[in-house]
Amino acid sequence: MHPQVKQIIPSHDINKNFKLISFLKSEFEEIELMVNEGCLQGCPHRNLHEISDYSNNKYIKNDIITNTACYSTLFCHRIRDKYPIHSFVISNIIFPWDLEEYKKIGISKFKLVGREIYNRFNEYINNFKIYLKGVDNFKNIENEAICTFIYHLAQNPDLQKLMVKDCKNYLPNINYFKKYGHLCASRCGVDCRYCYKCAEKIEKVYKKKIKEKELHYVHACKMT
Repeated sequence: MHPQVKQIIPSHDINKNFKLISFLKSEFEEIELMVNEGCLQGCPHRNLHEISDYSNNKYIKNDIITNTACYSTLFCHRIRDKYPIHSFVISNIIFPWDLEEYKKIGISKFKLVGREIYNRFNEYINNFKIYLKGVDNFKNIENEAICTFIYHLAQNPDLQKLMVKDCKNYLPNINYFKKYGHLCASRCGVDCRYCYKCAEKIEKVYKKKIKEKELHYVHACKMT
């Protein structure tokens, strides 16, 4: 339909759909994948980004549709805050050590999001650096918080307690998605619980770290 289009940046929802990505690569000269957005896969509230941006538009008469209403009642931050580990595990992040698998199917360009956060610009630039260091060598980032290079989860206090080295061996394996990634949209959470089981393993690591920290905590003494 659009033969003049040579380059596309598809939704992060297809990041693990290797069959679809391979097909798109055969149709377009260049594809860029967003690696660190961190939105929930298939999130039904993503359209609220647009609704909230245009809530003051004169063509929108419904007073219920406001930025505050969207954020406080429906927005996905409630899910991310309640289930932070599950959220990042099923968020379709492309981790630095997985880029090689995309290179094998001809994808060589990737996009880091977060540049619009002008009030924390230096922080995000540093997060981009950390991601790139991880591409060079996993050892460079093993002591960084797992959320460091995940845009929508970078500030989560629970995930900041988990280092990359704590989680890497329990994260969903990219080879699983090379085989089954095209089925994620229809099977996730129903016929397939693979990612959820991975999240449960990471939760055990998290609880163990918290418990160990509590054991080393020295309560203040009260002298009478």
